[in-house]
Amino acid sequence: MGWGERDFYMAQSAGPWLSFKAAFLPNRSVLHVAGVRGELAAFFPQSEIVEIRLSRHALDGLLRYVDQAFSRDGRAAAEALGPGQYGDSRFYPGRETFHLLRTCNVWAAGALRAVGLPVRDAVTLDGLMSQVRALRAR
Repeated sequence: MGWGERDFYMAQSAGPWLSFKAAFLPNRSVLHVAGVRGELAAFFPQSEIVEIRLSRHALDGLLRYVDQAFSRDGRAAAEALGPGQYGDSRFYPGRETFHLLRTCNVWAAGALRAVGLPVRDAVTLDGLMSQVRALRAR
């Protein structure tokens, strides 16, 4: 699951204009949803993966947070905008606005707070991951 600026995230090659627009102008967001079969580390070999165990109640909170992120335009289910970046992934319209201070890392921090974890907003990946690594030790 990923969240980001719609035009930048969905572009084959973002380039300088889309990078500037994504950072400095409030824009539509998009969710990138990918199903994974097997080990997550095998699917994302270059990524750092931190496992955080959740209670059923916390998982329900996370699912509500993600569910509320989709823009449905009055429909029961969000309609896919198109294929995602790999495998059977898809892009879906997001409800919130993306900008420099509302990045994917801020969105992810909000998801972790929705499950009751003590995470502050972090604009950068390093800022978010330093907090997530500390949660692993709990």
